[in-house]
Order: sequence, then C-alpha cells, then structure tokens
Amino acid sequence: MRSPHPSDRRKNAVTVTPKGAAVLSRCGALAEVANAELLAPLTPDEQKQLMDLLTRLHGAAERL
Repeated sequence: MRSPHPSDRRKNAVTVTPKGAAVLSRCGALAEVANAELLAPLTPDEQKQLMDLLTRLHGAAERL
C-alpha cells in the first residue's frame, strides 16, 4: 500500500498489507521447499560450497 511519506510529501511510503504479508510468507515457504529439492543431490558440504559460491557471484554482480 502506498501513502504520502509523513515528512516529505514528494515521496511515497510503502507498507505491506496483511494480504501481502501472507503472500510473502507463502512465497518464502515455497522457496525453501524448492531450494531443498534442488540441493538434495548434494552433500551438506557441497550445498554449503555451492551457496557460498553463488553468494560471491551475486555480490560481484551487484558491484557491476
């Protein structure tokens, strides 16, 4: 939901609605299930290594 920012009327303050919070929660739960299924063939050490490498790549992409 958008509303005028309390201290600067040129900006909008964005807040999540209860329905939006429920959708975000559901998406988070579904993402956890999908990640578990994707990583299932890997050992716990391999899962950690993959996540560490992906985190590094993501960080590098943000700096571009």
